[in-house]
Amino acid sequence: MTPTWRELTEAFRSALLGDNSGGDQFAFTCRPPGEGVLVWDHETDERTLVSPTLESFVRSALTSDGEDWYR
Repeated sequence: MTPTWRELTEAFRSALLGDNSGGDQFAFTCRPPGEGVLVWDHETDERTLVSPTLESFVRSALTSDGEDWYR
């Protein structure tokens, strides 16, 4: 049976999503609290934990000198 749109997107219903304008995507699961902020590399399909909390992710992003600070 082909999954429905709701089934395919269920994992993202409680997530904050964003990108770096270069293709990499960020995700933070809000409910239940997730493992931190993950980045998905669109070129390699790798998912990497880049910050243990949303607060530390935002602080790092705001105080960095470049868009790829998380690498």
